[in-house]
Amino acid sequence: MSVETRTLRPFDPPPQLEDALKLARFHMGNQICEPDSRIVVETPDDFLRAKPVLSWADDDAQLAQFHSLVQNGAEASGVPSAELGLVVLIYTRYLQIANVALCVPLNECQQVPRVHSFASPRPRALQASTHGAVVSAQIALLRQQPKRPLAPWRKGTWLAKVTFRLALATEASLFHPTPLTDQVRAKLGLPRQTARYVELDDYLDLLLPFEKVGPPTFYVDEELLSQLDSEPTSPRSKALQAQLVLDFITAAVATYHSRRNGAGDWDDLKDSLLGRIVRLVAGAKASPAECRQVLARLEDDPAKFVALAENALNLRRTLAKAFAEPQ
Repeated sequence: MSVETRTLRPFDPPPQLEDALKLARFHMGNQICEPDSRIVVETPDDFLRAKPVLSWADDDAQLAQFHSLVQNGAEASGVPSAELGLVVLIYTRYLQIANVALCVPLNECQQVPRVHSFASPRPRALQASTHGAVVSAQIALLRQQPKRPLAPWRKGTWLAKVTFRLALATEASLFHPTPLTDQVRAKLGLPRQTARYVELDDYLDLLLPFEKVGPPTFYVDEELLSQLDSEPTSPRSKALQAQLVLDFITAAVATYHSRRNGAGDWDDLKDSLLGRIVRLVAGAKASPAECRQVLARLEDDPAKFVALAENALNLRRTLAKAFAEPQ
């Protein structure tokens, strides 16, 4: 099922700006990712070996079209072109790394080559070879603007944006959020104010190998997902992401205890969904003995296990930073 999501903004940027960015393509070696799409790289080694390249256009004729659209869009925006920028942000949510890989004022945009390589130096976010990355090409405000009704003014606000998602086939993510729309709520019999829901009812045994069954579906309200995409590195987005991970863990633990089918030995379940949750809570460097201790806590005291998960996610500090952020 395909679900369309749309970011609602209090202003209408010139459509030429987004039309220009829609001409871009991101290349990882021989793979090509189109705007607002996703490609899957088979292994971490492939991810690190593949040359990351962003092309603004397919050929010189299309590059001229790109520059024309950018120029016309900048003029229509009413913002001086020197105060708008062509920006490429590369980030990985899991490792909380974000790099501004390119930032060029639009009045210098004609000098931007058709193809831009990010191979040398390679941004740190493109070195996250186990969790992939997101590449966001934007046209954004480089300077604060005078406040006007229904107009962008804050530095960093984007007027147009496309994203390229680079995933790993071996990615160890516990879940991939899926937009929760009103139609999905109706289908699942959920109340209208439901913001997130983990669909575990029909999920195969939590103790089966994760690579075999894959992650269960984790629905998150579509507007929340849009907000996360629009400001992925802000303190409040990080707090929401941490809380969503905790919500997922809590749902999985509750489902496991409702079935009470017995976890067994750590060696038998370390590659299952439950095993991945235990490893996340125990820490990446935890020994098998330490993982067994955490697993025993999950069995004997699920509430304390969730508290350990909060600690592993640094939830207290993350929430404190979010509330300390100026509004």
